[in-house]
Amino acid sequence: MTRWVRDHLEDGSVNLEGHEGELRPILDSLLPDGGVLVDIGANVGLWTCLLGPKASRVIAVEPSEPTAAMLRDNIALNYLTEKVQVLEVAAWDGDEPLDFENPSRTHEPVSGLMRTVPGTGGIIWGTRLDDVLPKDLDRIDLVKVDTEGADIRALRGMASHIARFRPVLFIESHHMPPYSYYALADLEGFIAGIGYEWEVVRWATQYHLLCRPVGWDR
Repeated sequence: MTRWVRDHLEDGSVNLEGHEGELRPILDSLLPDGGVLVDIGANVGLWTCLLGPKASRVIAVEPSEPTAAMLRDNIALNYLTEKVQVLEVAAWDGDEPLDFENPSRTHEPVSGLMRTVPGTGGIIWGTRLDDVLPKDLDRIDLVKVDTEGADIRALRGMASHIARFRPVLFIESHHMPPYSYYALADLEGFIAGIGYEWEVVRWATQYHLLCRPVGWDR
């Protein structure tokens, strides 16, 4: 049974007990036993901790310092420290300073609603994952992307790894308010441009693209 340091955040954004429950069998089916997961926007570790037991390795990407601290606590609580590496960076398509913003205007420091935006404050640094993913990776099977609007930029920043390993991509789209960073056609065009096809997966008000390389036969 998966255990959590906290199962409910003050702003109601994450309830780990049943959060995204209908997506769990889908994500579980996409990661093979012994596979490698890159969890972009890991937050406090929902997917890292749920899928970690069947993975051989997990790279959990989370830029928020207080959120990453809770993520590490949840990883340790579930005895996953040896197979999970936390990258405390913002997945981006270049190197530049970024700020945090919460469109809900709440002030919960550990929130799944926080997004990264270009800004002169530069409290965190945007980084291309192609530059910081472990050099000894020999496979990536699944990339989960939930970056509250930086989805295309995060994927563009790991284009070399995607081209090399051709993983399945599971992307939470943020083309609708309060984010609306891009039009859905922009995300779909990007996916098609890297040689992937997709299907839509809905959960509650969330809109996901399950993307596989054209001709995928695993």
